[in-house]
This record gives sequence, structure tokens and C-alpha cells, in this order.
Amino acid sequence: MRHLVFLAALACAGAGLADTPAAIEPDDDKPIPRSIFLVDDKGDATHLETGWICPAVFGDYRRANLHNYNAYGLDVPCGYASTDSTITLYLTKNSGGDLKGEFESAKDALVHRATDAAPLADADQTTFPSDRDWLHAIYSSHNGAMRDGVWYAWYGDWEFEIRATYPAQSTAAMFAMLAQMTQAARATGDHLARCAKSATPLRDGALVTDKDRLMQLSVLGSIMSMAQLASDPKADPASHKVATLAPAEWCAEAAVPNVEAPVLMLHALDANGAGLPLDRAMLMTYEDAPVLESAADPEIALVLSEMHKNGPPLYVVSRKNGDTFIVHRFYDGRPDGAALAQIFADLQAGKARVYMSFDPKTKNVNIVMPPKG
Repeated sequence: MRHLVFLAALACAGAGLADTPAAIEPDDDKPIPRSIFLVDDKGDATHLETGWICPAVFGDYRRANLHNYNAYGLDVPCGYASTDSTITLYLTKNSGGDLKGEFESAKDALVHRATDAAPLADADQTTFPSDRDWLHAIYSSHNGAMRDGVWYAWYGDWEFEIRATYPAQSTAAMFAMLAQMTQAARATGDHLARCAKSATPLRDGALVTDKDRLMQLSVLGSIMSMAQLASDPKADPASHKVATLAPAEWCAEAAVPNVEAPVLMLHALDANGAGLPLDRAMLMTYEDAPVLESAADPEIALVLSEMHKNGPPLYVVSRKNGDTFIVHRFYDGRPDGAALAQIFADLQAGKARVYMSFDPKTKNVNIVMPPKG
């Protein structure tokens, strides 16, 4: 599908060489899921899975296309057009993939479909300045009047791909624009490199089902929530027991196939790139993406240490609804994506269990009694 989009851009650019602007395949009629791209008031789009930003405007280029080829946001392009050129940027998660194979495939598609495309001589295969090693190839087409180029590089375990069509006399301007675009994505590349180095967490937690223990955890969690609300937020963290996890960044992992509630798993890293006992499950939706957080609770574990000395860490699964935090499940150990996806499915069916909730603004804490029997 990608190659067809690129070739449509080439055809439009070539047809419009005389007096019409270049074009990129328009977006589909359906909207872009807000669980993948969040578009602000300026039109700048942030890719939620990676933090990559696709601005509405890059110099003389306006974003003409914002798309997704993967329901979980793991394969996304941003397309730009000026009066005579097109640029499409792609970011694709491809852990363990073959970058050279993808590059060769893109070249083959260009050669077989673009009008009289022929590779430039090796001496003319220049490119834009970059701190990354790019695989690239530039072709001449339309009797030498146009240039068609493809570039590939790893950003962590994601592929960053560029496809550009431009007049031959605009080569210097095109390279300057590509340098600007890739420099703007540098922070994303650094983030994805840190994520690629982090191990996917082992998730083998067991759901807590004992009703007496669930009640104990709910009460204890409520007491701790009230204590946290009453504490001075400016006080030294060591002066009170409530521990908070402060992730520096979130790393997208993989889709969790679930027909009822498709979710994407993410794990957290601290400022040093080390993994935290904290996960997110993000529901794929066209609306604002609901998120479940699964976090080890060191405070509850400390309080219950005498009862569970040798047990796995306790994980609390919660979500935020407005200002209210709602606890849905407790696990001995880290729960997996399928378990978190099931909570979303239960929420959609109106049967998700709630054990406690608290609102930091109103200081309202509720404990929900488990059913008898």
C-alpha cells in the first residue's frame, strides 16, 4: 500500500510539472484515530506512540496527508507538499526487521512504476547533512527534469523512511528541507533508541481474587490515598511513605489483539533509561484514548510485608476519569496485556469491577464493597 501511495505522489508531481502543484494522496474520509495522532489548535500532530511531531507547516511545505497504516499506530506517514515537490515521512515499528530489504523494495517499486526512472550516477548520489547513517537512492525521471529519492534509517527499532519528489534544479532546497525535518525528529530518534535498549517486561502476574484480601487492599488503598491528599506536596518525599512513580518516557511495545478492546502496551523508563514497574494499556479509538495504568505499589507492599514476605510485588490497575482515579484490579506480580485488554472489554460491556476511587480535588474517597457469596 505504501508504494502505491508514493507512486501516486510521483505521478501527480510529474503531471503537475508545468503549472499545477504537486499532490499527495488525500486522507481517507474517516478521521484519524485520536489514540494515534493528537492534533492541536495550530494543526500540529503528535504521534502518541512515539512523541513524533508532524507540524502543519515546514517552511514552504504544508502537511497534505496524515494517515495510519496500522490500527495501533505502529506504521504512520506524514505527507507534505509545496508548489512543485512532495515529501512523505514514515515511522514504522519493525523490531528485528530488515531495513535493507525494505529499502530495496522501495527502490524496485520506484523503478518499475515511475516514468523513465533511472538511478543517478554514484558521484551524483549526494544527500542532506545528518548525524545518522541513511540508506538512500536518488533517481532521475521525466527526461531528467525530476528527482525521486528514498531514504531509510533506524530510529531505535523503528524505521524512519523518507520519499521525496522534486525538480532537479531544486535539489539544494530539497536537501535543506530534509535536513530540517530530520533534525526536528532527532529527539524522537533518541527516545526510540532508549526504548529499543530497554527489555520488554516479564508480565506473569496473578489476579487477586480472595474477597477478604481484596477488601483489605481496598481499605488500605483508601487510607493511603487520604493520607497522600493530606500531606504537604512541597514536603521532602522522604518525610512521608507514599511513593510515586515518575516516568520520564513511555515506550510503545506491541499490539494486544482483542476483538472487543484492542489495546497497545507501553512500559515506562526513568530518567536514566532504566525500566520502571509501571505499564500502560492504551485503547485504540477514534475518540480520546482511555488509558489503564498498571503500577507496582511499594507502599502497600511495605505495609503488607509481614503477610506477603516472599510474594511478588503487588500491582494496582487503575484509570483516570476526569479528576477521579478508579482502581479496577489488584495483581500479585505484573499483569499482562491480555488481562488489561479484558478490563477495557468489561468497561465497554458495563461490567468492570471497581474496588475504590478517589478524587484529589474534592478529597472524596470511596470503597466499593465486593459482592457477597
